Amino acid sequence: MTRSPRLGRRTGLTLTECVTIIAVLGVLFGLIVPALFTRTCIHHRSSTLRCLSNLQNLGKLATIYAEDTGGGAFPFAAQTNPTAHDSQNLRFQWDPECPPETFVCPEDPSATPATPYSPLTALNTSYTWIAKPTKASTAADTPLASDEPGHHERGVCVVYAGGRAEWVHTAELPADWIPPGLVQSP
Repeated sequence: MTRSPRLGRRTGLTLTECVTIIAVLGVLFGLIVPALFTRTCIHHRSSTLRCLSNLQNLGKLATIYAEDTGGGAFPFAAQTNPTAHDSQNLRFQWDPECPPETFVCPEDPSATPATPYSPLTALNTSYTWIAKPTKASTAADTPLASDEPGHHERGVCVVYAGGRAEWVHTAELPADWIPPGLVQSP
């Protein structure tokens, strides 16, 4: 560096000082930026886990319902093209102690939990349910219920007849896949 003729001291920074300052700023930037995005990521993961827990509980209740009612079938409203909440009302009436929040996906902005002992409707149910009578002895990988596409980023939560609940990426769903309770129109 050049020295000042009056004081004999250098003016400016050496290359080592510049590199050190850039390294310290890089470390600080590397620590701060991920912390800003982690909160959003954690919120989505916790919502997905709560949704999976809800679906798994609904699957367990459906299995208990099938065993206790003697019919050996999962709850299904006996009507033409029942809505998801019609079939779930059978289970809800059978076990009114089931918390209404169980029927609502935490990522569904349009659904609000029902009040205890009130019937379920499309406004307080987030999950679609099987659209046909299904025996409890069906294959373990048969989907029973799921949330609707769009509640979770890039996927859906599904519960199967075997009791397993999982998040499935939309790319892994068959092209003709529709949620279990949505009936295709001819």
